[in-house]
Amino acid sequence: NIKITAGSSCHLCQLNYLGCFAECIPAFFVVGNFIEENPQIIRRMEAEGHTVGNHTMHHPDMSSIADEAAFQKELAELETAYQKATGKAMKKFYRPQ
Repeated sequence: NIKITAGSSCHLCQLNYLGCFAECIPAFFVVGNFIEENPQIIRRMEAEGHTVGNHTMHHPDMSSIADEAAFQKELAELETAYQKATGKAMKKFYRPQ
């Protein structure tokens, strides 16, 4: 399994590198600014069958968020950005142990 966290500087996530993963389909955990700045890459990830996981909208230290509503907002905003970019609901995925 390959898991990649995709922030705004993720060079592996650029369009020309996605084709390098023909033999395996990695999972990408993305943050909000990556989706907003690269919707075409998110659409390609979706089309090629990659798992696109929720790495929160603003990448805060989630252990420091005491308010459940604020915690859920980080996840929900990212899901909304994903749906806006792809037209599809983001699948719920939790990293394997």
